[in-house]
Amino acid sequence: MTPMMLIRVHGELSDDFFKMFLTNLILIPKYVRWIRIIFIISGICILIAYGILTLVRYFQKVK
Repeated sequence: MTPMMLIRVHGELSDDFFKMFLTNLILIPKYVRWIRIIFIISGICILIAYGILTLVRYFQKVK
């Protein structure tokens, strides 16, 4: 491959990469909302599980 062909191929690749990068930047806020919802739900589940476990331990000690 000649240097001009390499530049042309890399130029096309970089154009595709930048197009993909820009479209992903536009889509990121949608994903951020879902990631926040997932973290909130998982945090609530962890707190509920911790509360249930502490109640179970407490009632086992009481008996």
